[in-house]
Amino acid sequence: MSQIPFNKGDQVEVTRPGHGSTGPYYPATVLRPVFKDKAHMLVQHQTLTNPNADGSKTLTEIVELRNARPMPPKELYEFFKVGDDVDAYRDKGWSRGTVREILENSKYLVAFQGQEFQCQQFNLRLHRLKMLLDDALSKVECPLQHRSHHLPLPPSSRYLHFIILFSLPPRVSNFPMSQIPFNKGDQVEVTRPGHGSTGPYYPATVLRPVFKDKAHMLVQHQTLTNPNADGSKTLTEIVELRNARPMPPKELYEFFKVGDDVDAYRDKGWSRGTVREILENSKYLVAFQGQEFQCQQFNLRLHREWEDDSWVPVFQEEKTSPVKSRKLVLKIKCSNRTSGASFENGTVVEVSSDEEGYKGAWYTAKIIDHIGSDKFLVEYEHLVTDDGTELLREETCASYIRPCPPRLPPVAQFKVLQKVDTLYNDGWWEGTISKVLSGSKYVVYFSTTNEELEFKHSNLRPHQDWINGRWIHGYMVNKYGYDHKEFVDKRK
Repeated sequence: MSQIPFNKGDQVEVTRPGHGSTGPYYPATVLRPVFKDKAHMLVQHQTLTNPNADGSKTLTEIVELRNARPMPPKELYEFFKVGDDVDAYRDKGWSRGTVREILENSKYLVAFQGQEFQCQQFNLRLHRLKMLLDDALSKVECPLQHRSHHLPLPPSSRYLHFIILFSLPPRVSNFPMSQIPFNKGDQVEVTRPGHGSTGPYYPATVLRPVFKDKAHMLVQHQTLTNPNADGSKTLTEIVELRNARPMPPKELYEFFKVGDDVDAYRDKGWSRGTVREILENSKYLVAFQGQEFQCQQFNLRLHREWEDDSWVPVFQEEKTSPVKSRKLVLKIKCSNRTSGASFENGTVVEVSSDEEGYKGAWYTAKIIDHIGSDKFLVEYEHLVTDDGTELLREETCASYIRPCPPRLPPVAQFKVLQKVDTLYNDGWWEGTISKVLSGSKYVVYFSTTNEELEFKHSNLRPHQDWINGRWIHGYMVNKYGYDHKEFVDKRK
């Protein structure tokens, strides 16, 4: 009994008779390590359920010792290459297969018993061999180093022993510990194995700069999401250092010419391409891997290679002096007057439009970059692209941008004829209180569309105007050039 291979509570993997190393192997827990025949044990499965209990209880069964093995120790998350002999977790167990192809988003195409299926990286592990040391072991050709670690067993012994053969060649990093290229919190770009300079490169943040093997780090993606979390959480994964590079510094917004070697932002990453044609409205036709697509100017950048801890070609700022933060000055046009206001990239502002259907509305946005003398690239806080996957970015003239208005003391109740901003369809629309209702509700009149809508008190704020570089807030319409008669006439 001293040589029984399992104890009560041990974590094991169990296969069916005759399946051998191909599996599937199902995770289980030992309940009773040995029966009188010394060839069986009682286990409780962790993934298989009892078919006679409507699937509500896990399966408990007696298995042969020769069809069980210890649960392999967990190892560092790693990438696999084509041809790797792996175990893939599917149908509640681990089955042996071969990597056929490396796909995007940490997926692999795995071949198993004549079939191919896609598998997530975290559902793969290197296949390892379990060998039985019984009377048949003498017939198996084993390397001398494996035999020498075990004493020969008596011919009558029916107990089973296991050898787990690990064939993990050590990964060698190009960086000694004192020269690890990244620190926690660094902004980086990560590509997939084998993609090289063509990309795509995905923006990410370093969570843990190095593992014991000195060749990997843990990152959290900024654009890729975890496919197993319904797309609600960003993807966190371990990547090889050789597949990561620093995030290139932002450069002055520039125009491109036909033939330029560029990186284009599409499908949540930066991919290398070539400018084929200059289109209207700051758009370009870009060729990428035999395909052509239109790209906005702000989604392009000159292609650069990260070589010997520097960017090639160097940035314009690097040729003269260290990069300094640039302060942008917007010229805000309001009431036919121009006033200067200082903003830095990242400043939250409000943006309006003369486009039909949007007049009179201000949308919260963030300054992304400066384009030319009087245009800016902004990213809206609530407006999204047509496919609903990303926040909307667009070029906007300075005359349609203003700072966010300051917060005013809470208003207990708005009055008739008081000018207000109403939160409607993700924007603030200028209107006038035409009726006060019960239950903290109001009817608001909009002169731009000549219509009235009902709003809750919580969706209103006092109206303010940005004039000569300062906020002016009045409460009655006639303070802005209207009287009661004028207001009534407009509603007719």
